[in-house]
Amino acid sequence: MSHRILTCDKSEIVTFSGDPASINISDTIFGFLNNESLKSIHLDFCDENENDDDDEGEEKDESENVEDNQFWETQHQLLQDVLYRTTSLESQIRSITKEAIKEGNGIICSCRRTPDDGCKTCLMKEVCSRLQIAGFNSAICKSKWKNSPDIPSGEHTFIDVIDSSNPKKGEVRVIIELNFRAEFEMARGCEEYNRLVK
Repeated sequence: MSHRILTCDKSEIVTFSGDPASINISDTIFGFLNNESLKSIHLDFCDENENDDDDEGEEKDESENVEDNQFWETQHQLLQDVLYRTTSLESQIRSITKEAIKEGNGIICSCRRTPDDGCKTCLMKEVCSRLQIAGFNSAICKSKWKNSPDIPSGEHTFIDVIDSSNPKKGEVRVIIELNFRAEFEMARGCEEYNRLVK
């Protein structure tokens, strides 16, 4: 079964596969980084910490900058390749979602706040309702996790759309994140990371 995350920001989509019950959001989000990239990140980080006291000159710094730039350019290209793949089903869902968001902007919702003021809940309800009217099996879902030594507890809300209209493809799941980019913002992200998530 194939799963994709569909966002409203510039046609962004992230693809992942596996059993829906065993989906791990952290694996999903960082699926575009392969093991070699992760080793490279770890090695780069370790090298930086070990070489703090080294005075080998500017040549090493320049080569590290070139390698660093190449790494981030590669990650940016991988991300773009994943984000711009789309199917007709996803195009239909994106169109309905964009229309609902466009019409919903500035309208006072049931909780008496405009979507610009942060009423994501009402906007999600409107998008989900429009998708259901269009014949899609959609629902607002909440994912919660307990804290661990490395990760604090939290929750995340998203719209899940399931399409079973094509028996050959089976069940296709599309995850809609209304503000995908904001999920990756970091208070102290490095310049390259901030450029990647822009």
